[in-house]
Amino acid sequence: MRSPGGPPANRAVSPDIQALAVIVLNETDLFDATSTDDDLFTPEPAPEVTPEPAPEVAPEPDSAPTPTPDAEPDSEAAAARGAVVLTGDPGITGPVTVEQARELIAQSRTQFRVLGRRDPATGTVHARGASGYRPTWYQLLVMRLTYPTCVFPGYSVAADRCQADHVGEYDHTDPAAGGPTTVAGRGTSGNLVPLCGFHHRIKTETGWLSDILQDGTVEWRHPAGGIWTVPPGTARDLLPGLGLIIWDGPEPGPARTKNPDGLESDAKRRATARRALRIENRLLRHERRGREAAEAEARERERECREAEAQGRTYDVTAPLKPPPF
Repeated sequence: MRSPGGPPANRAVSPDIQALAVIVLNETDLFDATSTDDDLFTPEPAPEVTPEPAPEVAPEPDSAPTPTPDAEPDSEAAAARGAVVLTGDPGITGPVTVEQARELIAQSRTQFRVLGRRDPATGTVHARGASGYRPTWYQLLVMRLTYPTCVFPGYSVAADRCQADHVGEYDHTDPAAGGPTTVAGRGTSGNLVPLCGFHHRIKTETGWLSDILQDGTVEWRHPAGGIWTVPPGTARDLLPGLGLIIWDGPEPGPARTKNPDGLESDAKRRATARRALRIENRLLRHERRGREAAEAEARERERECREAEAQGRTYDVTAPLKPPPF
């Protein structure tokens, strides 16, 4: 726009911005959302079934019809239903309801991708895993679903702005001997977590040591002995199928001799020491849990003994503990 007899007038420009968001839903919640022709896949329509007419039943005299209450939905199934939206904005990223996810799909230009392929013979779900050091797009997606932020204690940098860190160090010369490039799935808690660049360097170059527990919790140990834990997000509760994926990948290649003279690099020696220390920490963790369980049992027996003495009866120390009242 040009003003009469003068230079072009300044005006605000409103660009057309398109935001990319990844919406992850359960398979059972996705069927009625895939109704466009531009989808990458279209679910097969369910076969039409003609219901048989129900036999007519004459009402009994002098009896009022009893209203049939609606079936109550399964509370556990309803609580497990949900979806997760992943964007570059931490304020938008997070869990949503199935209805909200469907509204986003209907209002957006959407393409559908199948995270895993179901084996018709066994019913298991398979997805493409990594063939080496770099994870696949699907593995990065599951990692960001499992851990929505940087897993260093006390930090909340969005996972899509972080680097994928191998908790167990990857061995470039012998991939079969080092930490695998895997994420949470069937029978494994994975080996990849998101770390921002700053904390990735701290973990690699200092004495901080991380480990993934069986439930997906990331445990951190400081060289001075401090322990911190970072639990996974809620995506695995909303999307239980993530824990059933089998990651298929080629077998790791043969070991490559990087130093013909047999000398190990500093990174190799550091990774070997970290693996040994991680195994030692797991043994210490097991011993600590056993000690805490024994102390808790001793406290409970002492409480039951005092309760029995107050009631004037003899306490049997060989009897099993009473279950909690809830």
